[in-house]
Formats: sequence, C-alpha cells, structure tokens
Amino acid sequence: MQAASPARRIAEINITPLIDIVLVLLIVFIVMVPMADRAYAAVIPHVSGEVPKATEPPAVLLDSNGRCSFEGRALAPGELIAAIQEKVKHQPIDHRRATLRIDGSLPMQRAIEVMDLLKVAGDQAERENRLEPGLAKAKFEPLKVATLLQK
Repeated sequence: MQAASPARRIAEINITPLIDIVLVLLIVFIVMVPMADRAYAAVIPHVSGEVPKATEPPAVLLDSNGRCSFEGRALAPGELIAAIQEKVKHQPIDHRRATLRIDGSLPMQRAIEVMDLLKVAGDQAERENRLEPGLAKAKFEPLKVATLLQK
C-alpha cells in the first residue's frame, strides 16, 4: 500500500457539501417562485377625497330579565331595529359589525331572538343604502354580530 501524496490529496475535492447547498437553494427557489406571483397580484387602492372615519360598532345589552338596552335606554324590538339600522347604515359596506352582550343566566333562545332582530336591522340598512346612487350594485357584507357572555 502506498500512502497518498500531498499533491494527490488536493486533487480529491469533496463536492458533497456543495451539492447539498445547491439542492437546498433549488428547493427554496421552487417554493418561493409561485408565492412571488401572488404577492405582485395585490392591488393597492388609491383613496381620493375624504376618508370616512371608522365608526364604533353598536353594542346591545341583553340583561338577565331579557330586556334589550342600547346606548343606556331600554328598547322594544321595533325601536331596537330602527336604532341599530341607523347606526349600521353609516358603517362601511364591507365591514358591518354589531356587538351583543348577553347575561349568562339568560336562556339562549332569547339571545337568538335578539340576534335575529340585529340581522333584520342590517338587512334594512342595506336596502336603504342600495337606494343611494352608486351603491345599487355594490357588494354588501352581511351584518356580523359578535356575542359576549357576561356573568
């Protein structure tokens, strides 16, 4: 057996780590290229004129007796629909929200009835907004009601 000479050792370069690095880079590029196309497809809207201010979503309180109150006063179902409709009408058409705070001791059926009233108010606000010029064919998001259970 003959020992390898120093000149022979230099000629035997190990390229395995180089191949590993190239394959990792290849995989990274294969994964990133399809995502780059999606990133460039985003369109940033240009706002011209006055920017509408964000409105606070209306909050309805449903107490342990089953009574609804809005802005500190107790309301009958018809009054509640009218009050919520007026608030929701001024919210952006793609971001309509309302909050329902429910007492924990209340039966769920009463909470569902009030949620239905809020949905009716949202539908009526949408119908009213569609009468405005330019909003007849706009895509309205339905009113989303967030429920909070209070103890």
